[in-house]
Amino acid sequence: MTSKRTITGSGNNSRLHTYIFIIIFSVFWSPYFTPLNTLGPSGILRFDQILLPAFVIIYVLTKSTIISVPRCSEIYCFLLMIAVIFVSFLAGLFVFNFAPRGGDLFDLVKWIVYFIFLLILIQIMSESTVRLLVVSLLFAGVSVAVVSILQFHNIFDLHHIMGDIYLRETRLEAWGSTPDRAYGTTPNPNMFAQLLSLPLLLSLSLLLVTIWGRPLQRNNSFVAGALMISTCAMFYALFITYSRTGIVIVLVGVAFICLVFVLNLSQEIRTKIIYFGFIMSIIFSLFVFSVFLFDIGRYYGLVSLGQDDSLQTRFRIWKTVLPLITESPLIGYGPSRAGLLMREQFGSVVDSGILRWWYHYGILGVGAVLFFFISIFRDSISLILREKHFTDYPLTWSAIVVTGGWIPGALLVWIFLPVMRYSRSFTLFLILSCVVISRTIIE
Repeated sequence: MTSKRTITGSGNNSRLHTYIFIIIFSVFWSPYFTPLNTLGPSGILRFDQILLPAFVIIYVLTKSTIISVPRCSEIYCFLLMIAVIFVSFLAGLFVFNFAPRGGDLFDLVKWIVYFIFLLILIQIMSESTVRLLVVSLLFAGVSVAVVSILQFHNIFDLHHIMGDIYLRETRLEAWGSTPDRAYGTTPNPNMFAQLLSLPLLLSLSLLLVTIWGRPLQRNNSFVAGALMISTCAMFYALFITYSRTGIVIVLVGVAFICLVFVLNLSQEIRTKIIYFGFIMSIIFSLFVFSVFLFDIGRYYGLVSLGQDDSLQTRFRIWKTVLPLITESPLIGYGPSRAGLLMREQFGSVVDSGILRWWYHYGILGVGAVLFFFISIFRDSISLILREKHFTDYPLTWSAIVVTGGWIPGALLVWIFLPVMRYSRSFTLFLILSCVVISRTIIE
């Protein structure tokens, strides 16, 4: 029988909420560093990579309640993913005779920490927790967006101040006094674009909820104005990264958000189709027009794929490396150490997220990831179509919409970039996916 409960937490979670806010803030702002040594992109860790396992350990040691493991497809897929990574790790050691390396063990531990963190968030999820997640993501996203805009235009000399902390030295020297692309608080503009994609889509979804859905506050105009400013700021910051993969994730996400809003606002199917087609035509036309008007070379490749040299280069590399991948198709060659074999034979790693994951963890690893994303997407759709979430839980509904809307673009981008390896954006996605899983479990 379907439960009529709302999401309930586990008592007073104020301290846990503080930890979660710090983790989210560190995901956006933490530079790399080496303990007792260097601070900068040559470092080996970020603060969020320390805070996340610390949060898990503190929770396990201080809570008397046992962490429950829900019976749902997302959890099963994540467990399968960890199992495949573990088997691939052993295969790298004992089948392919790779020398043991700390990075390989760290890769395995990271996914185990992710899994326990996922279970904890599902267990403590409540409306107050959702509110915290939304506010934290928006605050952190807007703050790094504003800083990246100032950085891009080198206002207050932020490019030089932040470049030494966040940007790789070779890129810093190549760009000189003014950066060619916004990079924010990451070593790479593509990473920064993916980092901004989730808070940007969340801000847009909340803006539409505020205008056309149930008001989030009485002073609706003020909230709508603030969300409009945050959406514009984050979109401009993402735009000046000139990241094609980042803009693809956002455009696909915007299309998804517009579609679900049209479905919720109009009862006539013909009217829904007209509204959705009209909105997407405007968005696509504005994007194409801006690409040609401002002669944005990197974005121009999206509207003329046949003339994109980097894409053709990728295809040639993929064709060359496929025989090596298919020599160990099921479980791959193992985590990070296996990348050295690819560098020795081809001079670099494969510039494709799916092929790289296949290379490391085999087709079983690829399948586990795909099933995990598909399960969350399926549950997101199921929850989105329930009217009570749109009317009674606008923050939760927006978080669910953004989680579902991010997945198609991320999977499309995974063909070209290692989305799963960009731990910042994946951590944020994992946090939002807990909203979907917890809602699905109780209903």
